[in-house]
Amino acid sequence: MRKKITLELEEKGVQDAQGLATILASVGIAEQYERFISLFQQYGNEPFVQLLFKFSQLTIGLGTIDVATDKTRKVVYTLKALSDNETQRFMTKVNIMQTIETVLSTYQNYFKQGVELITTLNDCGEVSANREDLIQVWTNVIHNALQAMNYRGILKVTLETIENQLVVTITDNGKGIDPDIANRIFEPFFTTLPQGEGSGLGLYITQKIMETHHGTIEIQSQPQNTVVTIKMPISV
Repeated sequence: MRKKITLELEEKGVQDAQGLATILASVGIAEQYERFISLFQQYGNEPFVQLLFKFSQLTIGLGTIDVATDKTRKVVYTLKALSDNETQRFMTKVNIMQTIETVLSTYQNYFKQGVELITTLNDCGEVSANREDLIQVWTNVIHNALQAMNYRGILKVTLETIENQLVVTITDNGKGIDPDIANRIFEPFFTTLPQGEGSGLGLYITQKIMETHHGTIEIQSQPQNTVVTIKMPISV
């Protein structure tokens, strides 16, 4: 769309056609650009560029607020469900392998570009669990692993049965967890990410979800080898 607008604006003699086309596209009014051409030709594009730039900043800001609000809503919902023990009301028969595969499928782009995925998933059948909560658990842990590797490295995911327990192991070869903060990783709102990039609730929520499923989560970390082990009883 930007290319199309740029070419037409250049044909009409409008100055800085490329920059103007970019702003029109970012504001979200690219499809209506033709109605503005005569104004650009008559009055020049500088006052309109300034106005459209302000609108673009407003649009970006509103989009950021919308994303942040949606994330906050999900976090609040999860925390409320956990505090009220509502998870127990929505337990159904869940195939653990399928929930892991569902989460892995959402990260396919990373696996095609810079992350080597190695999986050993044994179909252990169904267990009583909350499907949405388990998907959130796998998402939190896998996302943390990818961030730790800076989206470049090897991610290993295994699922097996050991002594009447389902055991999920997620291993990455990222930078590892600093020993100085290892005892704080499950602390709510604690994060090592820059402000605005992490809520500090991922592992906290993961731990609470596992508690409602009578399971556990353990993390052992050193440089190039962080292992997250999640265990759940086959029958609850």
